[in-house]
Amino acid sequence: MNKISILIFAFSLTITSYCQTSNDYYNQGVIKNLYNNYSGAIEDFSNAIRLNPKFENAYIERGISKRNLENYIAAIQDFNTVIQINPQNAIAYFNLGRVKFKLNSYEDAFINFDKAILLNKMYSEAYYYRGQLKYSLVDFKGAIEDYSKAIIDSPDVSIIYMDRGNAKDESGDSQGALDDYNKAISLNPKLANAYFNRGLVKRKLEQYQDAINDYNIALEINPKSIPVIFSRAVVKNLAKDFDGSIKDYDMVIELDSQYAFAYYNRGIIKIDLGQKKDGCSDLRRANELGDESAKAAILKFCK
Repeated sequence: MNKISILIFAFSLTITSYCQTSNDYYNQGVIKNLYNNYSGAIEDFSNAIRLNPKFENAYIERGISKRNLENYIAAIQDFNTVIQINPQNAIAYFNLGRVKFKLNSYEDAFINFDKAILLNKMYSEAYYYRGQLKYSLVDFKGAIEDYSKAIIDSPDVSIIYMDRGNAKDESGDSQGALDDYNKAISLNPKLANAYFNRGLVKRKLEQYQDAINDYNIALEINPKSIPVIFSRAVVKNLAKDFDGSIKDYDMVIELDSQYAFAYYNRGIIKIDLGQKKDGCSDLRRANELGDESAKAAILKFCK
């Protein structure tokens, strides 16, 4: 072999060593997805598909990236392509169901979640999202059943217990809700919404100090959560901690100066405490912001 032939052979080896396979592109796309680089991921998955037009997982991951970019129609096309390639692909039906749910196409969402579960009886995520769909349609009993099925295969996922707790609370099962919130918190002590929701149930049960304690923990995790601060203000008022309630409404208004209900509630407390001028000022501000109940209160208290 002469010198020129050796150089050409070596060059061809170098080129070959840098040629990426469909799996290489796919793996790159998965990593980019993890870092929320969805556009870059789509490019990699498209390259994987170009090299392997029947690469089911590449279509699915590309569809998920498109969904994350709110390009729902394109996402649907990718999931449908997978179903055309392989009508037994449960993951494609599941993801198609999620997009349909997002688009409020509830009947289509049910059809696809049902199909995913038919193909995979232990598909925890499909049960969970079907439960979410049922919850959104006020079918709390059905939601509880699906959340419970999701827990069978995913017993350590805190959010499923929290959402089942929400459904139990809506169904009137306060103790069952508390049990689920407790379990969610034991699995994830940083799950702020579980403390918040548990606090809401305790407020309903008139366990005011316990509710405040839960709100306090939720605020340690997320100090600027307006719903939690507002709810704590309400409970402090119920517990007759009027100064504490006013301070919480102050915090709400500092975070959101357009929060009409905070002005209204603070105004009523101030009037009850004999601070009529300040209280009426709050009521007028609530009225300006569109709180319809403020107008009647102004006529009653602020003549």
